[in-house]
Amino acid sequence: MSDEMSPNYDKLEKDPRILDMLRKLHAALGTDAFDIVDHWHSDLIAVGIASPKNHHVLIYIGVFDDGYYAELELPPSRSDDSLYEVAGRHSGLGFEQLVDIVAKHLSLGSTIMDDNPKNNGGS
Repeated sequence: MSDEMSPNYDKLEKDPRILDMLRKLHAALGTDAFDIVDHWHSDLIAVGIASPKNHHVLIYIGVFDDGYYAELELPPSRSDDSLYEVAGRHSGLGFEQLVDIVAKHLSLGSTIMDDNPKNNGGS
């Protein structure tokens, strides 16, 4: 596992609320439930997590005063020119709601094939 995906939160330069949320998600779902795949290094109040089986099954999670925001991403279809497909957006989530959404979305990593050749090198 690379440093970028390691559960060593001390290496992440993020808002303490993001680090706390990651620790709580790992506690709720298990340490092998997701990888940290953060394409948003400069966004201190958001982080990306992905299915360990398919990093194109990704969730962008932000923390705000009114709760959590989650944008769910999937690999695009072969005929799609975009890098990903938005599978859902949720805002104002409580932590338990976030856990449910994360668990359901990441479970797709086992079933969705990334058949778009341009995604084979990562997003």
